[in-house]
Amino acid sequence: MMSTTRNTKTKANHAKIQINGYITKAAESGDINVLLKTIASHLDDMNDINLATSMHRVGKLVTRKETKSPDKVIAHPVFEQLYKLVRSRIVDHPKRAGSGEAKSKIKVFMPLQCMSVIAWSYSVMKLHDEEVLAAIAELAAPRLHEFQPFEIAQLLWAFAKLGLPQPELFGAASRRLLHREAGEFKGLCLSMIAWSFSAVEVHDLRLFRSLAEELPVYASDLRPQELSTTLKAFAEVGLFDEKLFTAFGSSAAMQEKVQTFTAQELADILLAFAKAGRLHETLFAHAGPVIIQKRWLMTAHNISTLFWVFATLQVPNCQPMLTALLEAFIFIGKSATVDDVSRVLTASVRLRRLCLCTADLLMYIAQTREHKTLEGALVALPTDDLLLVASAWSKLELPPPANFDILVRESVRRCPSLDVTELTAMLECALEASCQPGLAPCMGTSWVAASTRALAPLLDKAPAGDVEKVRSMLSNFEGSPSITEASKLQDFLPHFVKQSKFASNATTKFDSDATTKFDNNATTVSVSFRLFESSEESTSEDGLWESIRKQSAAKAKTGDKARNTGTSWTSAQGQHTKSEEVPTPHRSLSEVLEGQRLGWADVVRIAQRLLFEVDACTSVHGMGAVRSVGCSSITLDDNLHPHLTFKDAGVDWWSPEEEHGSIDTVGKWPQLSFRLGLLIRCMLLTGSSDPYDDSSCERTRSCPELVKELINSCLRLGAHEGVPTRPVVEASLAVMVMQSDLVTAHCSRARS
Repeated sequence: MMSTTRNTKTKANHAKIQINGYITKAAESGDINVLLKTIASHLDDMNDINLATSMHRVGKLVTRKETKSPDKVIAHPVFEQLYKLVRSRIVDHPKRAGSGEAKSKIKVFMPLQCMSVIAWSYSVMKLHDEEVLAAIAELAAPRLHEFQPFEIAQLLWAFAKLGLPQPELFGAASRRLLHREAGEFKGLCLSMIAWSFSAVEVHDLRLFRSLAEELPVYASDLRPQELSTTLKAFAEVGLFDEKLFTAFGSSAAMQEKVQTFTAQELADILLAFAKAGRLHETLFAHAGPVIIQKRWLMTAHNISTLFWVFATLQVPNCQPMLTALLEAFIFIGKSATVDDVSRVLTASVRLRRLCLCTADLLMYIAQTREHKTLEGALVALPTDDLLLVASAWSKLELPPPANFDILVRESVRRCPSLDVTELTAMLECALEASCQPGLAPCMGTSWVAASTRALAPLLDKAPAGDVEKVRSMLSNFEGSPSITEASKLQDFLPHFVKQSKFASNATTKFDSDATTKFDNNATTVSVSFRLFESSEESTSEDGLWESIRKQSAAKAKTGDKARNTGTSWTSAQGQHTKSEEVPTPHRSLSEVLEGQRLGWADVVRIAQRLLFEVDACTSVHGMGAVRSVGCSSITLDDNLHPHLTFKDAGVDWWSPEEEHGSIDTVGKWPQLSFRLGLLIRCMLLTGSSDPYDDSSCERTRSCPELVKELINSCLRLGAHEGVPTRPVVEASLAVMVMQSDLVTAHCSRARS
């Protein structure tokens, strides 16, 4: 009797294996109708493995180009029946939490390994059945040790393709991968995993660092798609591993491989290098001819991305290739978006040597907006794009005066409706254009005057960052033709307005009893100051204010220098020309701290400017800009303007969010504010590049109370348990910068 039962089971298993063979053979024919017919004839006899195989084979055929109507396949009655059976086997799986008694009696159920195949099939057919996918994640997350490496990679890829992060699944996968053995996961699996985590924005730095250590070994084995998607994933996360990028770049640069890249893959891998700030000379040299060859196959987005890449890295000898790309870009016509046009305009400004923003490109914009004239095109442009055109025409070879007159008239017309940031950019374009020898002086002056009139009344309530930009711009263009008109803004800058409120014989300083309100959850910060009339008692300053006076005196002797500029303006025989100065090399903040002691006024200015610098770089470098906030990866110019080098500052600068791998859920501000607190502490309290050096903490005695509160709040010390809001940090820095300006101004009046 037992022998008979065993033989029956053997025959049944053999029958199931035969069904798999029938399904596979039908799929190999490439005809979806043959496959569906075969599935229909065996559907009633299928076990769970047969069902998974059927779903997988349908998914593979649906994604082929030969399948003209994927939606019709999904709506086919046979597929609908298959779909319902698969769905019930997963949703009612007895290993799910809370399974009822009826489910627990099921002795034969779908193997867990089939889950990755079904998830992949759902993703390629775009079946967004959240209940089924949640059940798969629930079943797989605690049992990933039972999956093969490729099954794990395939499962994660499927959820990423559908845009479903599933925190429990990805968290379990991260823990499993961090404990993998060397060589256990091959290059293709590691590439799929990197892309999957990046696609759902789970930026687990510990995992990506471990992937970066192993991936270079497989660089030569990976195909172009895998090379480009992997580097794109690391660029999105903001982790630019030197060894990884070098190995992948060298592999992609091989002549037989670079020819096989699609236009999208080329754009993606070169974009990754641009975000990393690395120029792989061999790759870019070999990619140039391929780009020219495939330019007619590119989309407008591909072309605009390549413009941005070559402008960002300042790739040498790229003019012929970009000229060919521009030809293709104009030919594409209406498929280009406003963002695509903006990237091309921005790139042309940064390249300088290549004058792309001519009337031809503006006429192209006119055609895409269905305007027949250049004036109509400019009137229809959004303000951001108009500013890009203005910047391009101001800094590059000027178009004919008649065309520029149209631009000036349209810009002047819009001035009253622009905000502070837009007007500042407009004024900079006007000042730059007024220095062009081919432009009538009256045209540039009228543009500057209109921008100045509109900007002046807005400065009193402008954010500190915009005020700083205006100050810097006026300093940069000192001596230029139209600066006299623009200099009228000096009377409207906030710190000049506030100075007029004090009597000439008054001295302003922080009172030791001044009240400071610093609330981490607040959106404003309140600091009360006291005014002291000049007298023998009130003018006796402590060491802090004496150091401020000495700094002011030193600056008065050497003269004020233009901030952050390598340009000087000279007048010869009545004509204004711009001469390029040799820029002074920047020094790292670590070197500065070793050689000199920074006063608190300089420290808060550096911190304030650093926030602006990080914001400007985040759009290009992503979280990599935040991770480069540290003494060794920040440089300062002669005017103490900070610049990021985009090198990882190291684990000593990690925030608690980075330690726990949770930065993907909280954004960049908690990470940035913690690093800012460490940076201010290094510059002011320790005078060392080590954020945890306590050897020089006696400097805290000369530090204003508000600075101490700011550091404690950013580092979440004492009563400051939560992350401070950004407005309260910015307001605190602005208050301290303003107070420093007031003291310096009073010192200047005292000397005069």
